[in-house]
Amino acid sequence: MKNIAVLFVLALSLVATCPQAQEAGAAVAVTGSDALVKKKGRFKETWVRPDADLARYGKLYLQVVELQFREKGVKPVENTTMSDQESEFGLSEAEQERYRQVATEALADELKRGAKLEMVHEAGPDTLLVRASILDIVCNVPPTFVDRREVYPSVVGKGTLRFELIDAETGVIQARLEERSRVLPPSRIASDVSQMPVYRETMWRDIERWSRNGASELRRVLDEAQESHGPK
Repeated sequence: MKNIAVLFVLALSLVATCPQAQEAGAAVAVTGSDALVKKKGRFKETWVRPDADLARYGKLYLQVVELQFREKGVKPVENTTMSDQESEFGLSEAEQERYRQVATEALADELKRGAKLEMVHEAGPDTLLVRASILDIVCNVPPTFVDRREVYPSVVGKGTLRFELIDAETGVIQARLEERSRVLPPSRIASDVSQMPVYRETMWRDIERWSRNGASELRRVLDEAQESHGPK
């Protein structure tokens, strides 16, 4: 029951903070997943309906439907050192809510930059519904220490970004794009350490950039699909 209450609060927060991304319950039932065929594309996992024609859509409607945080296997803070790059740390309910807000706003803002599709507030005819999820979210930045010990992680966290492209009127899924990647600090020495310390207070800029990069890749897929009548 506690988890359900948290998800409800997060959904309300999403609608309040980002009008371009709508509450999950507003969409029609999604069908047609079993008809998707795997293809090569910008995303490692690209599954497309054989008869998909994204050029027929003129509008884009974004929903952020799920953020899934990894809650098992979290190491105690006292066993972690500055050189321990693989430790995983749980996020508080407030941090989970902020993660959703930061990611949602970055996704919506980046998708609005697309030249081919108009972002809209309501789904309807001629509209492509984008259902976004971030799955198996891992945080590698420890909670703030009392003594402000500095950590220089090579990885801020990880997450699997999934986009489902759905006909908003019929609910038939046209494509599913998915890829797991690392949330990186802005600068690293080689590949094993950040040049700057990373704290819980500063990791949001990295999560924002990671979310925006994922949306940018999706935007390129959509723009190319508008020209070639199919996701690439």
